[in-house]
Amino acid sequence: YSQHMQGQAVDIISPTLEPKQIFEILYKSTYPVKQVILYAPSEGNFVHISIDPERPPKRQFLIKESGAFSPYNGGSIIL
Repeated sequence: YSQHMQGQAVDIISPTLEPKQIFEILYKSTYPVKQVILYAPSEGNFVHISIDPERPPKRQFLIKESGAFSPYNGGSIIL
């Protein structure tokens, strides 16, 4: 099951914003996201966003670096 194939997930790269900036904007927003993952440069350097229209927003924010996922709860991001 892929949320991408269901239209419920997207991976983002911006020509004007760094992935870290996109991630921080989403973290500070009230968008009803299920999950947002910042992939470090060594992992692809992009942001994954998923939604689940069937459930309340989970708003889980993670950073993937060195093959591992870590929860993000605010603060500086150093990759």
